[in-house]
Amino acid sequence: MEQLRVIVIVLVIVGILVCINKATQGSSSRNKSAARRHTSNSRSYSTKNSRVVTNQNFAEKLRTLNDVDDVRVQASPQQQRMISEARNYHARKKRVYATVSSKEPIGIDLSWSENLAELLEATEVVYTNAEMNCNRRLVSERFNYYRNLHYRSFTAADLCHAKREEIWSHLSSLRKIIARLNDRSDSLRVDRSTYDQLIALRTTMYDLVDYLGKRRDMLNMQTATIRDKIRNECGERGQRWYNELMQRAGK
Repeated sequence: MEQLRVIVIVLVIVGILVCINKATQGSSSRNKSAARRHTSNSRSYSTKNSRVVTNQNFAEKLRTLNDVDDVRVQASPQQQRMISEARNYHARKKRVYATVSSKEPIGIDLSWSENLAELLEATEVVYTNAEMNCNRRLVSERFNYYRNLHYRSFTAADLCHAKREEIWSHLSSLRKIIARLNDRSDSLRVDRSTYDQLIALRTTMYDLVDYLGKRRDMLNMQTATIRDKIRNECGERGQRWYNELMQRAGK
């Protein structure tokens, strides 16, 4: 009877130990899973493909360009004109033009104008603040601002490039339509007013492609300058940040 009691006690202890072990493993697994989720959800431009701009993440990336410590700037007349036109195009989404002696209407997709006005405004602020800091000595006390400015500068360049490619794709379609209108053997015809509107739209899109390409290139140059100035002028923190940046880039 005494032996039976001992066996029961041993079995109970073993059962308790097994339960404790399972609970510990489960907690560890949950902690690892939570850590993985936290790592994957953290915004970091060192993550693989994080610089890729898509239609899905364009607006989200655009919102990261703002910083309360930026110096606010006044847009130039050229930029004001482009911003106004971008808002006008976006409000319409699509234009349909009637044709002459043809049942084939001309539809112009204006979806490329989405977020364009906001991009022009935001990148002008980033560009101007980056330019100012490229031309002055940095102070280590503003290290966090400079680090964020570096991130925003190359993000702005990426967004300009993505929007430029999108506009160029739609511009190619418009050029084909105008080429048909200029071809006397083609039955597609519009009145003079419609033709002038299409030519004006083509000119605007060419101007935007040219502007965004130049703005992208300037932002990329400023990004490199800010990166090196952080290393050279922000003390030990700046040097450590630079080394970690180069390590992530595989350099």
